[in-house]
Amino acid sequence: MDLIRERPGAFVGLGIAALVSVVLLATGEKEALVIGVITGSAYGLLALGLVLIYKSSGVFNFAQGEFATVAVYTLYLLDFEVPYFVAILGALLAAVVFGLVLE
Repeated sequence: MDLIRERPGAFVGLGIAALVSVVLLATGEKEALVIGVITGSAYGLLALGLVLIYKSSGVFNFAQGEFATVAVYTLYLLDFEVPYFVAILGALLAAVVFGLVLE
């Protein structure tokens, strides 16, 4: 009960998310729900990366977009030639190599 008093906004947000999920499922818009979860996860990971870098170094590093662009473009190019799982590993490797070269 104390948790509800300390963080009422979190519970309101969870309630709204549950209501939107129920409405989307009831109207047959399952694809919109999946796309929303994927997009929200990407935004959350981006925010988490920004916060972790800022808390550890005290500097805002907005170069994450460039690293993500390199990884996604590499994934796009490799997806035509190799299986998807291998393309994902190649994209991660390309982003790591790009970061090491830049460092």
